[in-house]
Order: sequence, then C-alpha cells, then structure tokens
Amino acid sequence: GGTIYYRTSTDNSTWGSWTTTVPSLTNVGTLYVQAYVQGDGNHTDTSATASSTITISKYTPTLAISATTGSVNYGANATFTATPTTNSACVGTLTATSASTTYVTLSTSSSGTFAATASHSNAASATAKTFYYKGVAAHASGSTNVTVSYVPTDTTNCNSASTQTIAVTVNKVAATNPTLSNVSVTYDGSAHAIGTSGGSGGTVKYRKSTDNSTWGSWTTTVPSLTNVGKIYVQAMVTGDANHTDTSATTSKTVTITAATCTISTSTSTVTNYSYATGTITDFKMTRDSVVYTAPTTQTVTISLTNCSNNGAKTAAESNISVATAHGSSGQGAPRVTRNGLTLTVQAAAKTGTLTISLSGSNVTATAKTVTSKTAWCCYHNTGEDESNCSGSSNSGGKTKAFITVVGTTKSNPSCYRGSGKKFQFACSSFSNGYVVSGCSTNEVA
Repeated sequence: GGTIYYRTSTDNSTWGSWTTTVPSLTNVGTLYVQAYVQGDGNHTDTSATASSTITISKYTPTLAISATTGSVNYGANATFTATPTTNSACVGTLTATSASTTYVTLSTSSSGTFAATASHSNAASATAKTFYYKGVAAHASGSTNVTVSYVPTDTTNCNSASTQTIAVTVNKVAATNPTLSNVSVTYDGSAHAIGTSGGSGGTVKYRKSTDNSTWGSWTTTVPSLTNVGKIYVQAMVTGDANHTDTSATTSKTVTITAATCTISTSTSTVTNYSYATGTITDFKMTRDSVVYTAPTTQTVTISLTNCSNNGAKTAAESNISVATAHGSSGQGAPRVTRNGLTLTVQAAAKTGTLTISLSGSNVTATAKTVTSKTAWCCYHNTGEDESNCSGSSNSGGKTKAFITVVGTTKSNPSCYRGSGKKFQFACSSFSNGYVVSGCSTNEVA
C-alpha cells in the first residue's frame, strides 16, 4: 500500500527524521524505532506504529586458569596457564599480578624480566597463555596470591572477565655443604686447619672427633690441629630463611706426624788447655815453685729443631743429656756444665768426644770432639836439662804425672824416680777452683 518509513529515538521521546533505512544498533544501548506507510495512489498514509526497541547489552568474557594453587622452589620458576573465552569484539589483555614481590614475581617468558605484573595482549578466545612465576623468597608460612584478569580492549561494550586467583607457595631448598679435604703434615709448631671450600645457603658449621665416633659440638670455627695426632672433621650448613639444613658430610682428617728432632751445636771442636810452669831441679828439694794457670773455657750452644712436638720446648730440653767419652784412667774427662741450651766446657784432660742426646723417638744427635791438655810434673837429677823430661811418661828413669783439676777438687800426683823414691805435689791454693798455685814438692817413701 505504499513506502515504509522509519524513525529512531534513544529516549522514546525525541525522534529523528523519517527514512526508508531500516534502523540498526551496533554498540551497547537501546534504540527505539517507529514505522509508518506512506500510501501510494490507491492508499492513504498510516499512522506511526507503537515504539519497538533494539537492545544490545555488554558482552562478558569468561576466564579459566590451570590451577588455583601453585608451588615453586626458592630461586626456581614454575608456570600456570590462563584461557579467556570471548567474542571477536571483546578481545583484550590477560594480566597476572603478584600480591607481594617479596616472595613471587611474574613474567611471560622463562628468560624474560620478572616483575610484579606480566601481561599477554590481544589474547584470543580459547587460547591458553602461559605465565611464569619465580620464587623470590621462601614462605615461612602461608602463600602469595597471584590474581589473573582479562580486560577487553573495548571497555564500553565489553565487561571484564571475573578475576581468578592462584595461591603460590615458595618452598625452601636444601643448602649446599662445603667440600672437606684431608690435610696431612709433619709437625712444625703451627696450626693446620681442615681443607674446606664452598658451602652455601646458610651458616657453615663444623664438629670434630678424635675417634670418628664421639663428636664435639657444632661450631663455626674451622677445626685445626697443632700437635702430633689426628682429628676427624665433619661439616654441615644450618639453612637460612630460604634453605633447609643439610646433613653432616662424611669425615675428613687432619693428621700431624712427629717431626725428626735434630740436635746441633754452635761449635764442632772444643779445645781446652791447662799449662804447667817451673822446673823441679831435685826430688830432694823441700819446696819448689810450680804455677798452674786456669784452663780456658769454651761455650757450646745447643740448637733444637722440631724437638717440641707438643709446643713446650722446655720438655725437650729436660730430655737432653751430655756425656763425655775420654781416654785412659787417671786422665780425666772434660768438665761440662749445662744451663738450659748452653754448655760450658773446661779443663779437659784428654781428647774425647762430647755426646749430646735427646731421649725419645725421631731424634738425631750431633757428637762433638773435645781436644784438651793437662798439667804434668817431671823428676830429673840436679843439673839435668828439663828436656830430659820430654818424651813419654816414665822414659829414661824420669816420670810424668798428670794433675787433674775438676771443680774445686784436685789430685796430688806423684812423680817416681827409678830408685823407687818419689816426690809429691802438695798444692795449697785453688783460685775459683781452677788456678793452682803455691805448690811444693816433698820426698816421700
């Protein structure tokens, strides 16, 4: 009956112009529509119809995540996926947000930057997107929430999807034990510690034992040994906030063996002399002047090397002994006095060997030679030359006698004549125990 015309209104009150275009609506909202027919040559116009509406509501996407709880080790990464369901008009961005970066950070790539948030833009419908979450610090208790949202680009016509939450727990990981290594040395008086390297995730502690069975307390001090012996050492790590404690390592040892104790002296040859002066002219004389000078003294210093296995050198000193090997009877040994590591050698009667030793194992000692002379007397007839007293003892009817002075004691030797007569020195003065003076000769039967 004619041509159909339409008009529209957004409030059913204010209307637009009549048009033959059929009204439509694209975005969210309500459009009121009326129509009438403009009659042709055979029809009259109609009145406007009652209003009808076109209504478009906001589209609401949905969001699903692969899990509502997650677990990750300290320092490691784990993943979850998020999948939106939407129409082509409401494509948007997936975003994951950590409630605390102290414990959990996020990224869209295992090698990417981890931060408080991570996003996938233009996330299409029904396509799962992967999020990575890292354990920054271990939870002593509880967990950290990661909230996932999907927000369409067109927020005018599209609602955001309901958010989803995954509760992430960051777990402690085991600490790493140090590596211990055996130490074996010869005693040198110094402390030697167990070999140790590495160890992380907390505080490294050690304990020691003398029998690999009974152990001392754990301590942060690296065990060491100074004296001869052996200790067994174990280590462990007391974990920090992000690590669990380790078990004890296998035992390693510090072993110190005894050093060879060596004795040496400052002088290789010790020489002491005493001299006689004066001439005996006749064995019947009642007195004579014979003077004996003091013997020289020589100091010998003892040196000890590696002789103090337990750190006390005086213990080694107390084991030092000094002996002298000397010649035939009556000729006397060197007079040796000792003060600590110092020897004083005096008035030896003959060449001998001064032997210094230290008791115990692992000892080497050095023997020293002592060369010495002594005073002697000689009988000869009146008018005879003193040279008649040369030569060996008792030659040519002449006699020699050695005078030995040791300390404050003296011997009064006799010189014999071939007829069986003899005379004897009688020495009255000993200055400092060594200088002999005021000696006289007396004939004796």
